[in-house]
Amino acid sequence: MGSLPRIFDGDRARADAFLTKYLGYLMLNQGVPGFESPIRQVAMALTLIKGKKVNLWVKNMLDSLRRLHPVHHNILAVWNHFEGAFRTKFTDSTRELQARGQLERLKFRYPDINGYIAEFEDLTVQAGYNIASQETINLFLKGFNKNRSLLNKVFTPPVPVSYEAMKRRLITIIKSMQLVNSIAQDAPDFRTFCTNPAQMPRENQQTQRNFTPRQVTLSNTPPWMNNAPVPMDTSN
Repeated sequence: MGSLPRIFDGDRARADAFLTKYLGYLMLNQGVPGFESPIRQVAMALTLIKGKKVNLWVKNMLDSLRRLHPVHHNILAVWNHFEGAFRTKFTDSTRELQARGQLERLKFRYPDINGYIAEFEDLTVQAGYNIASQETINLFLKGFNKNRSLLNKVFTPPVPVSYEAMKRRLITIIKSMQLVNSIAQDAPDFRTFCTNPAQMPRENQQTQRNFTPRQVTLSNTPPWMNNAPVPMDTSN
């Protein structure tokens, strides 16, 4: 079930991805006869590691594996030894330092809170930090130092203490801000209607034009008034 990772040739940039995919393959096949044997797991992994850069290392690992008893030594420690040796040999030793530098420079860009959180958590794992520690939480908040108004809302009582609580509050606040901004953009500006009649709705302009009373003269007298006596002002 599932697919094995492609051949690993010693490229340090691919070491973590190779090991992660291989472990995922083993998990998918839990319960399949033979897959739960640590010796078999290591032997199968070694068949996927090939190339000039890795041949000698693979040979030494196979020699060690052959000296093990297939029953008495078939324990989890065999896999743990292989995984530790693989990481020591092929993992990029500068990765942690690079991830820590990236965390220091990471900045939140409104409104991409999900992208900021995903990148922060990935870098935290690469840097080897404990995401629940106060130092890591401070790094998380440092990315919002150009959004002081947002930080003020985060620390409104009850103040969140844990990383997860802080993350949930930030997501809620930013979603609310997006909703308010969306409503504000769609709302008409009624102030312009008061100062600029040309921008008033047509029906309102028509009503205002028709509201002005018309003066009645002999030339525009309605037909129904032609035979009616016109009241005269006889007062002196």
